[in-house]
Amino acid sequence: MKVIVFGVGNYYRKQKEKLNSFSDIEITAFADNNISLWDKEIDGKIVISPDLIQTVEYDKIMIMNIYVGMIYEQLLTLGVDKDKIIIWERFCAESVQGKRAIFPRKPSTDHLKKSVLIISAALGYNGGTLAAVYAALSLKQRGISIVLAAPKGDEKLIEEITDRKIDVVIWSSLPYIFDTDRIWIQQFEIVIVNTLQMMECAFQIIKICPMMWWVHEPLEMYAPLMMKYPTYKSKDQLEYLNIYAVSKIAQENFNQSFNTHGCKKILTLGIPDKVNIVKKRMHDAKIVFAIIGNVYSLKAQDIFLKAASMLDCKEELEFWIIGKMYHNEYCKNIRKMAFDISSVKILGELDREEIDNLFSDIDVLVCTSLEETLSLTVVEAMMYGKICITTDTTGVAEYVRDGVNGFVIPCNNVNALREKMEWIIDNINKLESIKINARKTYEKYFNMDVFGENLTNALSDIKQEKYKV
Repeated sequence: MKVIVFGVGNYYRKQKEKLNSFSDIEITAFADNNISLWDKEIDGKIVISPDLIQTVEYDKIMIMNIYVGMIYEQLLTLGVDKDKIIIWERFCAESVQGKRAIFPRKPSTDHLKKSVLIISAALGYNGGTLAAVYAALSLKQRGISIVLAAPKGDEKLIEEITDRKIDVVIWSSLPYIFDTDRIWIQQFEIVIVNTLQMMECAFQIIKICPMMWWVHEPLEMYAPLMMKYPTYKSKDQLEYLNIYAVSKIAQENFNQSFNTHGCKKILTLGIPDKVNIVKKRMHDAKIVFAIIGNVYSLKAQDIFLKAASMLDCKEELEFWIIGKMYHNEYCKNIRKMAFDISSVKILGELDREEIDNLFSDIDVLVCTSLEETLSLTVVEAMMYGKICITTDTTGVAEYVRDGVNGFVIPCNNVNALREKMEWIIDNINKLESIKINARKTYEKYFNMDVFGENLTNALSDIKQEKYKV
């Protein structure tokens, strides 16, 4: 197959070794919008202006660039047949279509029909993945057999899921669905497509069987994904989809990005009750404020550290940062800020068991996110009966009454956080009612029984609706 590769930047350089592994591909030329590269030779081939594409012999034009949507539209404008345009990720998916590695659940006496398929993004210890895992567990508890599928996954998490008698399928071609997948999908009564990243799945599976699309993402994730899948911007494409959001913020993000009211329903998640594994906290020790989540600007760990630096009596306090640190300027700045405050501990990335064990020593869970569609860590802290501080730009904030079952502060406001921390420090032994009310909030809105009932009701409603075949 003769191919023009569109894009010779970082994306291409990271993928070219894999591209060269396909023996049936002959690169006839490169194309790029960077005028300084035109007529230069890269990896033995000339880089041409996109305007000259039609002068070169090719079977396909392969887009190897993050701006898929823009380039796709550009090629159509240049008169390229849409059937001759292929996206690199889709090409890779086609090469492994039909291949599914199944991790069977542990042996049991359960012989129920596999009635629900949950498709999610890569399985890892993050909010989106855990939402899918908890959905699977809640349905399993209600006597429904589940298969959880993803393009790849963390081995430890896969083992944890299969230990709970849920099959995991690593389906390498996801999010793309091919003809070879249709028969396998049709064995299920209904499919839950989890996360915005699985957009391609949602639009394809609705043609096969009843489906729910459950979205959780912050606004910043929409633009790059909609550039990646430009053909799905039309409101008409949303007509047959059953779209649920994990919170009002997630719902607003979806409708704003698609300029539609297609996401009409809320389905918040539930989490397993682990309260019995946490020992009582003794307050003769230091007061621990903790922030949990991968370290990046949207989580605003810098606000947490700025507020910590303004507090007196730091010898009586500790501030924990729990989450993955990256090699970028933001994380470099967080490390520097933390180094300057002796009471700060950077604990790094921990697994679920390690975090659960640490909750016994946490007095106050802080969420400083500039935007978070729910905040799984706040829900977990409420489950454990902990004091929580969250910003007003999180989905969980609508469940928190300031001073009653937790605290809500304005987003990106260091002084508001400092004042709330000071008040909590001064009253740490008088906040039992807040802890009790936090636990009651979990029981009312976020426990697995409530989640399971809401989820099964939503799936029952969807099964009764017509869907596009």
